[in-house]
Amino acid sequence: MSLTQQINGQTPEFETPILFSGLTASGKSNYSSLIAESLGRPWFDATSQLLKLVGVETDAQSVWSTELADDIHEARQGDQIDRELDQLILAKLDATPGAVVDAWATPWLWDGDALRVFVHADEETRVRRCLASYPPDAQPTIKDARQLIRDKDSYTRDLFLRLYDFDLFRDHSEFDVTLDTSGFYEDSDTKTGKQIAQERVFPIAHSLISLALKSKQTSEPRT
Repeated sequence: MSLTQQINGQTPEFETPILFSGLTASGKSNYSSLIAESLGRPWFDATSQLLKLVGVETDAQSVWSTELADDIHEARQGDQIDRELDQLILAKLDATPGAVVDAWATPWLWDGDALRVFVHADEETRVRRCLASYPPDAQPTIKDARQLIRDKDSYTRDLFLRLYDFDLFRDHSEFDVTLDTSGFYEDSDTKTGKQIAQERVFPIAHSLISLALKSKQTSEPRT
């Protein structure tokens, strides 16, 4: 029996998108992509779109590289790239009914009906995930990894306050669900972060679908 068939014998309305946000290394990419896969929905993420806009040829996982991060930061000066990125994602979402989206700002900027999910993880978990994303011979120190995620989060928070007047750290009233992924991180000797996420994805997806169905049945969509 498929996951969708388990929800009261009903098939959810896939026109309702699922929008993920969260701080650096919270797990939003792993969880959003796995949930999209389990539901048979299209998925896209902001990082891949940003890399295309700035002309950096690498995978999203490699953006932790200091050299690449510097190139991306330089390209984002003036905020024009970020405005283009957010508009690109909104247009793509508008053209892709039922998409699952991993993008920092989209849950605030999208004014249509959606299930909005904020992925939380404590700082120690996020530091461990940051370290695990590097090759063993290129890992930063724990102190440097901690500073890296703090700097990235602060930069992004300031950006959204400046462009859109919302606080990434505090303004979470838009969200329907908060997922706490603290304590789940990659261990190179046992399981990858994605394997750990996959063990959790089906109960999470079950809850998401149930909530989406309930929301559509009991509330009017946003206008």
